[in-house]
Amino acid sequence: MTRLDRRSLLLAATLVATHASMPEWLAHAFGLASAQDPDSLEVALAKLSTWRRGQLRDAAATARTLGRPLLVLLVPDGEPSHAVGQWYGAFFRYARMEAMFDVSLCTVVCASADEVKTELGSKDANVAPPQQAVAMLLIDLPADPKAAPTKVTRIEPELERTFPREGAAPRGERAEFDRAEKGWRESGLRRLANALHEGLAQQGVDSAPQAAVVARSLTEPEQREVQAWLRDGGHIDVAMLLRIAPLLQQQVADLPKARRIARYEELGNMLRMARIHQRVAGSVWGDATCPPCGMGRVAPLCGRFLDFYTQPPNPK
Repeated sequence: MTRLDRRSLLLAATLVATHASMPEWLAHAFGLASAQDPDSLEVALAKLSTWRRGQLRDAAATARTLGRPLLVLLVPDGEPSHAVGQWYGAFFRYARMEAMFDVSLCTVVCASADEVKTELGSKDANVAPPQQAVAMLLIDLPADPKAAPTKVTRIEPELERTFPREGAAPRGERAEFDRAEKGWRESGLRRLANALHEGLAQQGVDSAPQAAVVARSLTEPEQREVQAWLRDGGHIDVAMLLRIAPLLQQQVADLPKARRIARYEELGNMLRMARIHQRVAGSVWGDATCPPCGMGRVAPLCGRFLDFYTQPPNPK
């Protein structure tokens, strides 16, 4: 979809969700729904769901191969909104470094609760739409892709979708308003990071078995690359980095102090950059520097967000 298509879908979705009917001239202007085609929005969202289900299947296959749990970022039901995507975008961009290490122990994908039930055959009560602003699922998958998940842990910290202060910042008080909202967002990110860490512990996720799986899979050139990075630092291909991150975490811990500190920080920064520059399965990155909702202000820490309502122009 083009940027115009994306804005059209979001605005039209909001209007359809909040009004029983839509003027025909407005429907034609957005090219999404009309008196003759009242279901076009539903069709568009259904196509997105079909695409996300394919992304979920691929992520599940990857998780099985790597011996990692799925981390499902739950797509909210109901009216399309960027508020939840802003939380996830801020999390990947600004959450503490330890959170990036926790995320690297999982295969990450975005999907709705219904999509998880349909594709993974889960009947677990934890697989339900979000009640808070953000809800995630940690899912252990059996080797047999036809079998239901073996364990599901729900992660749902108490977060508000949007900054609770009502209205726009009064004239002359924008800086103070922004500082307050930034502090509120940072507090929420800490709660989210803590909840993920606790969820991994509850799920019994252990980096050691994951590191062993990675070590067995490395080719000789990859082994040399790992040793060179542990010694000197430098660039690692993003796809390889996300695959071998548990092994790197384990081996960095065994380095002498000075190198351990340097490699630890470098690894955390690389994992963060990998997340925010690579598409998160089941979503695309949205850019809020020109807000698609028409508001004249970009909220602090929300310059980029996960967009659940658009798929890539050439989806795979």
